[in-house]
Amino acid sequence: MKNIFMILIILVSFTGVIAKTNVGINGSFYMPKGLSSNVKVPVIIVEKGLANSNFSRFAIEIQKNNKVIVIEVNIRALNAVQAKEKVMNALNECNSIQKINECPWFWMGFSAMADTTFNALLLDSKDFQGLISINGPISLTKIPKGLQKENFVPILLINGTSDPVFSIKRAKKLAQDLKKLKLSVTFKEIKTSNHMKPITSGIPAILKFIKSNGKKIKKRELKKIEKLKK
Repeated sequence: MKNIFMILIILVSFTGVIAKTNVGINGSFYMPKGLSSNVKVPVIIVEKGLANSNFSRFAIEIQKNNKVIVIEVNIRALNAVQAKEKVMNALNECNSIQKINECPWFWMGFSAMADTTFNALLLDSKDFQGLISINGPISLTKIPKGLQKENFVPILLINGTSDPVFSIKRAKKLAQDLKKLKLSVTFKEIKTSNHMKPITSGIPAILKFIKSNGKKIKKRELKKIEKLKK
């Protein structure tokens, strides 16, 4: 066991990807190697399990050649209000480790969590710079009247061409429906039938989206929310 542990440490050090992982009350925080406290880099919030699991390795892959902070938060079984509050708690907690209140924030929803993420941002999206939805349905039944790209974040939709869960046909229709609402939508197809693969294969599109929408951010005053609303 000792030898195996040493090998793992060597591999992580050799890749030079994740220099520090902080596990907090509200989430896990993956910091890119060599990140100084005064550098403003994009922050991506992902559902728990996407950052370092065997099926995606998202944080490792996106941090290979890019300075990006990944925050992993468990929002499963939460409604939109609870999910938003938990994410804000995690952002506040991360800010105590690395100042991120002037960094661009992007919230990524994968599969079933895409709808929860979308509805959480419908509540209030002013602190965020974009929504990234991967292989997931989004219900448009709760869209408030007057919603436009001026008062909602840009959206990046990524979908596998032969996805077994959310078909490319449904994904294209979703993109068209969102555009009809006058929202800013970017659509990217990934040639695969693997439900998980677009998470990492979509990284180039994610980075391009972040670069296009990571505008200069006004300093936010983060306030910790002690408990989730029922």
